Amino acid sequence: MSGRRDPRRSPGTAASRRRRPRRSGSFVFRHQALIVAAVVAVMIGLGIGVPLSRSLAGGSGTGPARPAAYRVVYEESLNGSPARWEVLSVRRPFESADLVYTTAGPPSPSDRPTSGSVSTEQRLYDVDASGLHDVGGRQPGPPSGDQDLAGQLPEMLHRGLASDRGSDRRVAGRSCHVYRFLEPPVGPVRHLGGPTEHDELCIDAAGLVLSETWTLDGRVVTQRSATSVSLAAVAIPPVSGASPTAGNASLVSPATDQRSFLAPPAPVPGYHAVPPVRFTLPDPLHPSSLTAASVVWTFVKGADVVTVEAGNERPGQLPWQPDDTVTEPVSLAGLGPARSAIRSDGAEIRVDLEGGSWVRVRGTMPASALADYANGLRLAAR
Repeated sequence: MSGRRDPRRSPGTAASRRRRPRRSGSFVFRHQALIVAAVVAVMIGLGIGVPLSRSLAGGSGTGPARPAAYRVVYEESLNGSPARWEVLSVRRPFESADLVYTTAGPPSPSDRPTSGSVSTEQRLYDVDASGLHDVGGRQPGPPSGDQDLAGQLPEMLHRGLASDRGSDRRVAGRSCHVYRFLEPPVGPVRHLGGPTEHDELCIDAAGLVLSETWTLDGRVVTQRSATSVSLAAVAIPPVSGASPTAGNASLVSPATDQRSFLAPPAPVPGYHAVPPVRFTLPDPLHPSSLTAASVVWTFVKGADVVTVEAGNERPGQLPWQPDDTVTEPVSLAGLGPARSAIRSDGAEIRVDLEGGSWVRVRGTMPASALADYANGLRLAAR
């Protein structure tokens, strides 16, 4: 896709939130925050110094509600270079603008971003100094930069994907608690590593990331801290003036016939259905043939979203990597053996039906609840 990104691997995240350092110390875009990162719900009556893991695990509460919209401004430094600013604006469940500015101070509405990404319900856009560029279609789901850390943290701790550092801070007028990850959590969350490589996030009781310190090879390479947080309605930049996609870009179209090897799934209880879509990814070397094709059913309840995707690609190919995170076995009554995975933007149930066919279920809910829903999925009658 003109060298930009493969949306299939991480739908809903296209994050250009930050650059990731190479081992040599240079920086490249870490696009998928798909993917990515940062920021989820609103504080509800939890006191200063109460660790997020304690507030979410056990008890009769279900955790804080996820805000419908939010905006966080971060001041960020990369490997000692001059500070830059990241402005993450999200309208759940599908839209975001994750933009980077190199202004001397916090950016004003008239300032132009130098990099970033914009997500709509079915499209991805890259941003650079020259403007907005249409990357292609994306499957519906959480947008670039949006995360579900509050909902997934208990399972992350259980699987060794995160650890509680036992310290509290106050950032941008909000209290937060420090947790350690291997690296900035973007997409599938990897298992913790050794003392010289880790990413420490200060997360408030609702899941908002307020500060971050990333250490790589024993050296701090990225630091960022929120300077302001707003839970009011936010504006997403218009995308009508974006430069067009390349001819081999991914496509999203209505799946009016819902033709698939998977029977159309019932809505998640309490959620409403969004019209299903068909996602296709052309082969970049042979645009007349497809690398992957799938049907996506989407269910929404306020800020929360669950998607069921049934896809086909070449035998032996899957839209996930077997070692990208710690997975656990799940047995589904209708589809058989599966694995549960934890991502930065929600839980995921993965089903390899072999021969190039697969099903994945993603949602901003605990993995156990998502597995219960996936247990009701069935193959279509032949």
